[in-house]
Amino acid sequence: MGGGSAAAERPVSYGTRPQSVSNDTLVRARHCTRHQTCGRLETSLRCPPCPAFRNACNGVTSTMSKAVRQTVGPEVPRPDEGADKAAAVQRMFGAVAPRYDLLNHLLSLNIDRRWRRLAVDRLLAGAPARGLFLDACAGTLDLAVELASRPAFQGRVIATDFALPMLLHGVSKVRSLPVYPACGDALRQPLRNRSIDGAMVAFGIRNLASIDSGLREFARLLRPGAPLVILEFSTPAWQPFRFLYETYFHRILPRVGRLISRHDSAYDYLPASVAAFPTPARLADRIRDAGFDRVQWRGLSGGIAALHSAVREA
Repeated sequence: MGGGSAAAERPVSYGTRPQSVSNDTLVRARHCTRHQTCGRLETSLRCPPCPAFRNACNGVTSTMSKAVRQTVGPEVPRPDEGADKAAAVQRMFGAVAPRYDLLNHLLSLNIDRRWRRLAVDRLLAGAPARGLFLDACAGTLDLAVELASRPAFQGRVIATDFALPMLLHGVSKVRSLPVYPACGDALRQPLRNRSIDGAMVAFGIRNLASIDSGLREFARLLRPGAPLVILEFSTPAWQPFRFLYETYFHRILPRVGRLISRHDSAYDYLPASVAAFPTPARLADRIRDAGFDRVQWRGLSGGIAALHSAVREA
């Protein structure tokens, strides 16, 4: 599972925007004069370069420094949409970030690595291996790494997530790759209209404050003909397998998650949010409603996950 978006708290970006990301792609704007140095990255947290975020730093310095330096108390985010969910999800991912990768691979028996490979295969089947790509709800950057490390890849990846500690725990993976992490809101990306050549999100669309707003934001960002790929958990339809899956997902996984993550509620939220998430067929309808064409989906690993793809035609 990846991060999502905040409605109440404004996004921030960290570090200096790479020179290789051109000014005609990222909107120019003044930087906020209030910033805080992050000891781990030895860089500063600043507002993303977009006039819409000119007030982004109000209250953000203390909020983000607290998220980096301490583990928040247990809280179960509500799986339905809204600002309350967004704030709770942000705090939850900040708390589980140190053990996020370990738990992802352990609890999925490493199947999540294969799912990400399939997602990138699908993305590049409909896009050239060059240009500017977006990994939204990027978490600890595994999906961005999968794309950027492909031998034929000649583009750049902007990887955004609103949970700064997740990005901090993943940034060492991309030191030698054309991946540029930025802490920001998936519903309000600091990018120009039609500036992205391909977009992807893995285990994050479920966490957005508004799924439909997130899909419309992807439609705004993508160039005509550019693909969108969504990888997300699902629930198996075949009843015998579904029974085994739900026993593991609702009883075993939360206990193991609590033991390893040392967070009382994060891995209770996971099965609850998956249960509340639209079926793959319904999500496909919502992708079409957001302005996408050629919408397709397939179940993975017996329906444990679903892979959607679509194209922004107009």
